[in-house]
Amino acid sequence: MTSRILHENDDGEYFGTAQHVTGVCNGSDNSPTIHHPEDVYDGSEIGTVLETWNFEDFAVIEPTSSESPVSQVADPDNLDDSSQWYDIDGTFTKDAIQTLKADNATVRKVGPVTDMTSGTISKVGTSTFSGGCAWEKKGQVEWGDGSDIDQGDSGSLAFAEAPDSSDNCAVCVNVIELDRAVSGTGVYRIKDKTGYYCG
Repeated sequence: MTSRILHENDDGEYFGTAQHVTGVCNGSDNSPTIHHPEDVYDGSEIGTVLETWNFEDFAVIEPTSSESPVSQVADPDNLDDSSQWYDIDGTFTKDAIQTLKADNATVRKVGPVTDMTSGTISKVGTSTFSGGCAWEKKGQVEWGDGSDIDQGDSGSLAFAEAPDSSDNCAVCVNVIELDRAVSGTGVYRIKDKTGYYCG
């Protein structure tokens, strides 16, 4: 899942993930409850699917448990010390991501399967095709290589350090593995199309 998700028009705090993780297609009346994997957190409840978007392969989860979204990504080497986690202080614009690409800046992600991986951005704003609800995914940011993500990492957040700052900003929500790069929906596009963003 992502770090804390906010909306430009309300004060709510949400979780975010890839739409295909929830099993809900756009326009469906189904709002399933999302749980942690049973082998990790005993299947404890996280929240309920609030909204989904096909082209972005993005879903917003409204918390229904005692867990609250935080504006951080856990450091796998310091899971018990949140002061060592990565603070997510905002969302990069498309132009800012293009600058990261030009500067060969490091992008990181923490996923439950491949743990912490990193790479550089190769393309910004592309479209990809896959099966399931989202046949065509738009506004994709490609980074790293195929070893940086695997099944089970979908919905994790890719992030990078903002220039001249120790804070990190959201780059994309990882959704699919390509032959030579990881693809994720740019959070700039998610914000533009849905009003939701990382912060």
